Amino acid sequence: MSGVFERDGVRFSYPENWRLEEDEAVEWPRSVSVESPAGAFWNLIVHPAGTDVEALAQTTLEALRGEYEQAEYQPVWDKIEGRPMKGFDVQFIFLDLVVEAQIRAFALDDFVVVVLTQGEDRDFQALAEVFKAMTVSLVRESVAK
Repeated sequence: MSGVFERDGVRFSYPENWRLEEDEAVEWPRSVSVESPAGAFWNLIVHPAGTDVEALAQTTLEALRGEYEQAEYQPVWDKIEGRPMKGFDVQFIFLDLVVEAQIRAFALDDFVVVVLTQGEDRDFQALAEVFKAMTVSLVRESVAK
């Protein structure tokens, strides 16, 4: 079974044993985060349509590098469900653990989103397909009218 998040035209499915935390903001941007039992997470930040996708990806990277100065990153152009995504693959050390993160920014029909996934490297690799399934779910379910 899976849980379903739905609010203001944003809809996605997630594993029901993961903890969902929703930002109650009514102004843009809005966010929701889903955390695995092991602490890895999938975070969604929703911006109004027309927001610059590349600038959002860069701003998210800068915020991450502000917290983890030694973060190494690679720029990435990707696609999901035919939608182009700008982003970065990031690695950094935190508490002697290697942490992996992915930043992906892309436009949907009614808004622009940034998806940030992050976890300790072994957890991240094990959950990569779950993170991808959640993002696919976001694309498919948020554009279905």
